[in-house]
Amino acid sequence: MKELLVHTGTFKTGSTLLQTFLAQNRTRLDGAGISYKVRENYGDHTGNASDLVQGMLNRSLSREYVARIVLESFGGKNASILSSEAFTFFSDAEWGAIRDICDSHDINVKILIYIRNVYPYYMSSYIQAFKSGLFPGSFVEYVKEDHYSIIYHSLLSMSRIFGNNYLTVKLFDEVQYRLLEDFIGELRIDIRQFDTSLQNRRINRSLVTFEMNRFQNLKNAASQLELDEITSLLMNKRQDLVEKSTVQKSHVLNLQKKFVNEIAWINRTLFAGCDKLGVVGREEPRLAKANLTSADKLSIDEDIILWMAEKIRTAREDLIGHLERKVQNLNCTGGRDYDLPEEFDPLLYMLKNVDVLYSDLDPSFHYVNWGRDEGRPLR
Repeated sequence: MKELLVHTGTFKTGSTLLQTFLAQNRTRLDGAGISYKVRENYGDHTGNASDLVQGMLNRSLSREYVARIVLESFGGKNASILSSEAFTFFSDAEWGAIRDICDSHDINVKILIYIRNVYPYYMSSYIQAFKSGLFPGSFVEYVKEDHYSIIYHSLLSMSRIFGNNYLTVKLFDEVQYRLLEDFIGELRIDIRQFDTSLQNRRINRSLVTFEMNRFQNLKNAASQLELDEITSLLMNKRQDLVEKSTVQKSHVLNLQKKFVNEIAWINRTLFAGCDKLGVVGREEPRLAKANLTSADKLSIDEDIILWMAEKIRTAREDLIGHLERKVQNLNCTGGRDYDLPEEFDPLLYMLKNVDVLYSDLDPSFHYVNWGRDEGRPLR
């Protein structure tokens, strides 16, 4: 019988680390009889089931095509891994289709899910949403909204369709510093075969408070693409930087009240009645600092300033190049192909209307089509 391991995340539980590890150890996994097929256009850190998941959610894939993807994922092996955080969005319909396909092809399914205590999940998902521009508000506003029910409903759906015996649910807060070891253990293979050095790196870490404040100051002056660039710079340069978060009692009480029933069901149903999941857990403080040092802050500021200086230099060179091309392409005859006033001078028109200067439009063309009606000054 073939075995399919479906890793569903969930969000903010080290999926980037696990998926990078799986992609980089494909050959070793293959040697152990486990297939982890990754398409060429996938990055190492994005999982290998995004197309399958999105196609099923969009209802754009037939059952036969889904079955084909699942079967091809084995690549001639007896075991296969499919990994995507987007499995969290599956409802009974999608999970039902996966179960029917596996049952009809004699495939044993095991679903591996990592979940996180509610408050740490909120903190981490808020920083992710804030830096990506999806949630521009404060954490106080974020806590008022429901961002955890999606985890509960995902677990509920998988429990209904597969039964709890097919689900392996782990509390990420307990295993985050030995996540690769824990995951490999679920594959029932010897960890010594693999390069686990990634475990000592923090991939896709959260921004610390000082970085968040700097990020907030830049938001009004930079594009989202530029913000993503500076975020990657800070995170990649200081992969181990983390600070001890301050837990506010009012937030804890709010979240306890909001998710009391969901927490109770998860503990009762998936953790055999043990009170594992809660609002606030006991996260291991091994890497945490109470506060950043002055040297840390200065180093972060230096990186941001150097990044800004490079952006200014590049923008200046681009602008000079644009203006040189603009002047070279001027219709210095006054635009004889256009109905223009005798006193029209394209250079003076651009100097008085700088938006035209910075645009790719010919000044004569702009005046005839918009400038005259808008009453734009000629000089």
